[in-house]
Amino acid sequence: MRWRTRDDMAATQELGRALTATLETRAPRYFHSNSTAADRQPRASATLPVTLTGVRERRFSTLFDFEVAAQALVVKAPSGRRHRALAQDSGETALPDSLRLTPRVRPEQKGVREFRALRAIQEHFDALADRRFGCVRVLDYLPEFGALCMERVPAESLARYLAGARRAGPRAELPAAAAQGFRNAGTWLRIFHAAPGLEHTRTRHERREDLRASLLRFLDYLDSHGQRPELLSELRSALPAAVESRLPPLLPTGLCHGDFAPHNLLCDASGRITALDTQAAWRAPIYEDLAHFAVSLDGPALFLLTDGRPPQRSDQCRVLRELLAGYFGDEKLPRAALALFEIQARLARWAALVHHADAAQGLRRAAKRGRLALISRGIASRIAACTRELRA
Repeated sequence: MRWRTRDDMAATQELGRALTATLETRAPRYFHSNSTAADRQPRASATLPVTLTGVRERRFSTLFDFEVAAQALVVKAPSGRRHRALAQDSGETALPDSLRLTPRVRPEQKGVREFRALRAIQEHFDALADRRFGCVRVLDYLPEFGALCMERVPAESLARYLAGARRAGPRAELPAAAAQGFRNAGTWLRIFHAAPGLEHTRTRHERREDLRASLLRFLDYLDSHGQRPELLSELRSALPAAVESRLPPLLPTGLCHGDFAPHNLLCDASGRITALDTQAAWRAPIYEDLAHFAVSLDGPALFLLTDGRPPQRSDQCRVLRELLAGYFGDEKLPRAALALFEIQARLARWAALVHHADAAQGLRRAAKRGRLALISRGIASRIAACTRELRA
């Protein structure tokens, strides 16, 4: 949850009122698919009652829940603070390569790209007619707000299922629907990786040399900030040789989700999976999404609760096992590739934590540095486990 000021809350309330007024005129065309294209254009005289039923804050966005003509809709808008910060940028901007794998984009670019991506996903998976997979039905893009309007999916995120199992204790089992959901999520990702790209999709990091260079940039950055020199020295010696010996010159690439994690995967009572929050901006090595998912299972909060020790939990092992089974089926797991890309993902997270700790001021800086010290201990332990996997 991001820190919210009074100005942030006032801006959210104002945006909610503006969205309500906009939906009153635009919503009629969402529910009259049999009308002509001209009829579906919003008109001042054609309105529907719109009720704002809730607001959910995310790190980089705000979700507004509406009820329109007995239909549950969600409008996803960039958060006010992020919108103001990026509005000053021109075009795409990137933090240094050592801090991010991909550039960040202006909010209005992100919104329209996500709108196009979700529309393409809907068409692609509708054509499959596979009951294991659902779709987010996007209804509109609201350019004046950089926002998407979509139907609300009646399902829980896999993150909630996972959190419930953790609260129940170390021996708790995941519900059968969630276990099936994680397996279906792996199959969903494989199908998504094979889908055609969009007009804005670009290819990156398709060679093993790209991975080698990326790993070394992260190591250089962390080393320059005094982070665990012995471990970084060991990785600098081991990783380039592992990349060269364990990966082919050209890596298998696919349409990259970019944030494939339990909080972006909705699961219903049958295990049916619906994926959210992608711009389909890149074709990239397939292992990036899989590594991102693995890293998302042990977020920073878990490392804080365990005093920096990497949490060893049966639910995490089962979740990842189910996902990989859904993705690879009977194929042999490419363990070396998965380990190398997981190391890259963890180095990226580590570098971002260092960057944000250095950028903070006053008491927030002290708090972030203390948090960094605990979390980096867990990240280092996970990376060490990955390097042991490479030697196995």
